[in-house]
Amino acid sequence: MPVQPCRLLRELLEAALEAVEGGRCVATALRERPLPPGPVWAAAVGKAAPAMLRGALEVLGGPHEGGRIQAALAISTAEALAAYPLPPWVERRAGGHPLPDAGSLEAGSRLAAFLEEAPREAVLLCLVSGGSSALVELPVPGVDLALLRRANAWLLGSGLDIAAVNAVRRRLSRIKGGGLLRLAGGRPVRALLISDVPGNDPAVIGSGLLFPPGPEPMTAGSFPGTS
Repeated sequence: MPVQPCRLLRELLEAALEAVEGGRCVATALRERPLPPGPVWAAAVGKAAPAMLRGALEVLGGPHEGGRIQAALAISTAEALAAYPLPPWVERRAGGHPLPDAGSLEAGSRLAAFLEEAPREAVLLCLVSGGSSALVELPVPGVDLALLRRANAWLLGSGLDIAAVNAVRRRLSRIKGGGLLRLAGGRPVRALLISDVPGNDPAVIGSGLLFPPGPEPMTAGSFPGTS
């Protein structure tokens, strides 16, 4: 039987998408490299957050079945949270994308509080995927939502590559550029990331919530609305 190119391409695409599905990737990673002992508090951020959290629950289980995950927070788009149902006990927050909104700021405050509330003996499992830069934010003093949205709109239309865009975003944020890691308070952290950036630099994915940057690709400079 002759090969049908369209059918073959569709099957290849479906196989590739299945191989990189967030839940599958997280489950595989946790089975291959188990977490250290202790109760687990899981925070998932990004467009793939619900799927990634489902993969963690598949391996570790939740509190109602005697599993290791004792608390979980999923921050994503409203559409993704609706498309990937999670157990009722999982806390959900919806942020804005591609521009941050009021929900993004609320999600940032809640994420910071969630990590600080974790018991000292807890293992923090942080699942990060594309879209995190807009979906969750805690801006630096003096930067409000209106300025944050103007900055991000300018950056997205600037033609800069994503590393340069995120270098500016880090300057406006208290949790990007490794800022979120400081809230872990010395607790053990396992970070699993799904990359949507060339080079897969963890300091660029989601603007590096858990990874301080190396040398900046550019200075923050200025954009419309700032001096």
